[in-house]
Amino acid sequence: MKKLENVDNINSLSRRLKEETAAAHERAEHSTFIVDLMSGALDVPAFIALQQQALVFYAAIEKAVEALQTDPRVAKIADRRLDRVPALKADLAALGAENDVAAIEALPATAAYVAALEEIMAEGDAAGLIAHHYVRYLGDLSGGQIIARKMTQLYGLEPEALGFYAFPELGKLKPYKDQYRETLDTLQKFLTEDEQDDMVTVAGEAFLHNMAVFADLGQVHHVPEAPNYAPHRGA
Repeated sequence: MKKLENVDNINSLSRRLKEETAAAHERAEHSTFIVDLMSGALDVPAFIALQQQALVFYAAIEKAVEALQTDPRVAKIADRRLDRVPALKADLAALGAENDVAAIEALPATAAYVAALEEIMAEGDAAGLIAHHYVRYLGDLSGGQIIARKMTQLYGLEPEALGFYAFPELGKLKPYKDQYRETLDTLQKFLTEDEQDDMVTVAGEAFLHNMAVFADLGQVHHVPEAPNYAPHRGA
């Protein structure tokens, strides 16, 4: 007989976040820009463009974490070892690319993403910030590792240009991710049901922001369409 799952586990916040954002997560992973980048169809400038936009929105989320970490709920997930801005700046410098946030032109979708994060910070919305934090950093600790390997295999990028994906201070990543999810679950008793529902909604919106950024990047960096030659007809 199959063992019945604990009811608390079924209704856990981490499980809700994973299951109720799964469809949006799947669509984000299969965005045309990401598929092209991960298949080797693009180039190093496309990767640089991705990392520059990432620098802009990571600067925003890490500023929000710093501003709201006095909230005990935010403090529980505000591990500054996760901060990616220093690594992104170092990676871009290694690639000979602009790494000053103020000098990087944010794409429209990136600007909208940053605006959403700034609104969360201004409102002191702990649940909303934790939702964005979950999407960003748990993704980096999971799929980001695959991206790093692919960038080396496909585009010859060296480790000094891929520090964004490395978390040497965390040790083994699976135990850390498991602990992160457990921390989310302990937060449930400090969040109202409405706040938990809002968190799941905002996490889904975070994936939509990512998809929009990928779409904007795809407008600039894409696989050239094959010429549509008309068949030659003899005289």
